[in-house]
Amino acid sequence: GGNVGIGTDSPDTPLDVRKNDSTTTPILTLRQLGSGDASINFQTTTSPYGFNLGVDGSDSDAFKIAVGLGDIGTDTALKIDTSKNATFAGDVAIEKSGSAVLSIYSTDTGSVSSEKTFLKFYGENTAAAKKLQAQITSSPGHNASTAGELRFYTNNSSDTITERMIIREDGNVGIGDTTPTSKLTILGTSTAASNTP
Repeated sequence: GGNVGIGTDSPDTPLDVRKNDSTTTPILTLRQLGSGDASINFQTTTSPYGFNLGVDGSDSDAFKIAVGLGDIGTDTALKIDTSKNATFAGDVAIEKSGSAVLSIYSTDTGSVSSEKTFLKFYGENTAAAKKLQAQITSSPGHNASTAGELRFYTNNSSDTITERMIIREDGNVGIGDTTPTSKLTILGTSTAASNTP
């Protein structure tokens, strides 16, 4: 029928590659011996519909996926570097029926009140440089490692990430105060405005 089998004499698809053992060696290796990218094109028609995936040799061998069969070096939609960091060029959406859950988990237990950064927000400054503008961190509560608190930071005019607000495990909120002892503690000048006539 035109199907080709490697490791099988009854291939089910145009190219059917099988490895019948429990070793950790790859089942298939594609290697670029020159200076270019090692990539695979997936197409739905002869027109450029599909995507291109492979390893970008000019970017520390990062694995990349490019849309529209574009070049994996310049049209990257997803990049995973050798440190396992993932970068998306477009929006990331979670869509499903019922609850849509995004879980961020750190296996570093640390100690009580050991702070961990889970979300970072970047933007460009006037020199078109990537700058950290704000971040949200979490840590076990001050009283027990089973509790949790949230801390909010912004970048100040001296280019220093500075804590601005904390929600502690007991529900106390501090603005300018990292150890609030009441439901709301504000350090510094506070102004309340009202639109009530």
